[in-house]
Amino acid sequence: MSEWIELDSDELNPPRHADIKGVDVMVFLSPYEVPDAVRGALDQRADRFAIDFRYLGSPDKPNEPLETEAGPGHRDITLKVGRNSQRLYRIEIDVKKLKADRVRLTMILEQVKEALHDLAARRTKPGNCEHYDLAEKVISEKKDELLKDLVMN
Repeated sequence: MSEWIELDSDELNPPRHADIKGVDVMVFLSPYEVPDAVRGALDQRADRFAIDFRYLGSPDKPNEPLETEAGPGHRDITLKVGRNSQRLYRIEIDVKKLKADRVRLTMILEQVKEALHDLAARRTKPGNCEHYDLAEKVISEKKDELLKDLVMN
């Protein structure tokens, strides 16, 4: 696996104004809900390209069981989500099914975004959707570092 790319949680999770029962307050996600690092590499065991997210309190591996999610029409993409927290821990992309000699970054990112939007739409607690927005932001901002070694023969 590749090295972790450290993330700036303050930049990812800036305070924002919200109106709660008529009161203007500053809100932000708990630091435990914001990834502090991300990495991307070809996972030989899974035979897929994997993007992993690391969170405060679970530095080496998720500290909860994971559920596998995939949206309709996104069989090339698998999302590993914490059963209790709904945090996104891993995105697996089946690069062989893409049938490309060199995987196009924009194609991967668009499919990942669609899968994340599908996952957010299926969630019953709207607050949990912010996990997926953060993941999308991280992937967009760090795409060059995450996908630099992804070249198919």
